[in-house]
Amino acid sequence: MGITTWTRSGQQWRPDGGSGGMDVVWVRTADRADFVAVGAHYGVPARVLEHVTRPSTTGRTRPHVDLLEGGGVHLIAPTLWFVGAHDVRTGEVACLVSSGVVLTAETGDAHVLDGVAERIDMPQAFPDRLTGGVLSALLTRLVEGASAVEDHLADAVEELEDIVFSPTNDTPVERIYALKREIAEARRALVPLSAELPELLTDPDGTGAADAWVRRLSTAVERLDRRLEDHDELCADMLSAHLALVSVRQNDTIRQISAWAGIVAIPTLIASIYGMNFRQMPELSSPWGYPATLAAMVALSVVLHRVFRRTGWL
Repeated sequence: MGITTWTRSGQQWRPDGGSGGMDVVWVRTADRADFVAVGAHYGVPARVLEHVTRPSTTGRTRPHVDLLEGGGVHLIAPTLWFVGAHDVRTGEVACLVSSGVVLTAETGDAHVLDGVAERIDMPQAFPDRLTGGVLSALLTRLVEGASAVEDHLADAVEELEDIVFSPTNDTPVERIYALKREIAEARRALVPLSAELPELLTDPDGTGAADAWVRRLSTAVERLDRRLEDHDELCADMLSAHLALVSVRQNDTIRQISAWAGIVAIPTLIASIYGMNFRQMPELSSPWGYPATLAAMVALSVVLHRVFRRTGWL
């Protein structure tokens, strides 16, 4: 199964400790399906195990927090991590708290439970009393992971902003849409935390000292979601600005083409008139007629060129 066990007696956690005199035992399993066997071994009630392992009718497990009988908690939350330059990945972490036993399992490469194991013995400003700090450390690690992803996304947005407003001819539309998709994925993973964290409040008013860690995490999640929303809006503004710049460049090109077409139209018009071969035409029989007509074409073209340059069309 790939099981790691920690026990807590008093204020001290011990990895792979015995069960004698323990207050809380934390068992980390490789898969959520192992909760039944491991939970039964540590005395978790069968009705609790049946409830948390019941298959979903939709085939998908929705992130949620269930408050169980006897003060237990069943938590399923998304995890976030960053891969490469602009790729947000999501996973899942499950936690079952019942009868002094904490069962956890994680899918994906966010390594949330590794972070919990590293900080389990460190003093926490607002540890939860139910699990001796495991649950609060777990949720804190989730929020820290989301914060790290938000930092990566902020750097990506700043880099893309430089590209959009650079004088180069790059077309960053696909990159803008790709970044908006990554931001949306991060927000989808973060929103369940903000929706479900209030369920862990033990005081209906949310003002008790025991709920300080929940309120702190809820505030952090809301702040992260606002920052992600700002990044998404900035990407939308950059897309609008890029499309406006493209439209301006196209208008400039069209004006230049129109100006040159007007310049070329003058000699074309004169040549077409004289190409009609009527007998009565100005300077038709004069030896200076041909040079005069060419000179008129050049003079009119130069005048039009200067006019277009002065108006900014060329």
